[in-house]
Amino acid sequence: MDKVIAIFRRSIAKMLGRLAVGVVVTGACALVAFRALPAVAPGSRAALLGAAGFVFFGLVTIVLFLQAFRAVGQMNAAAGGFSISMAGLDGSFDDLITAIKKANAVAAKEGP
Repeated sequence: MDKVIAIFRRSIAKMLGRLAVGVVVTGACALVAFRALPAVAPGSRAALLGAAGFVFFGLVTIVLFLQAFRAVGQMNAAAGGFSISMAGLDGSFDDLITAIKKANAVAAKEGP
């Protein structure tokens, strides 16, 4: 009986990089939104965009932070047993397709 094991893991450097960018952009938007920069007039378009960016990028940063601690197996179990997502992983799409083809071949040999 052949066993196919495909391991895709998160790239810690990419996750930390994205998290750092999220924090920096959220901070920059906060500076504009809360008028910490003297060039931003209250009620101006820049202040409005800063507030919208602060909310949007702040939420995205929170999601990235939470996603950094979630294992792929936990996501699969929460989805009812089987789910495939390459988001945040260091494998390529071709690696995923190859793993699926190998798993299908093994499943065909073993039967239901």
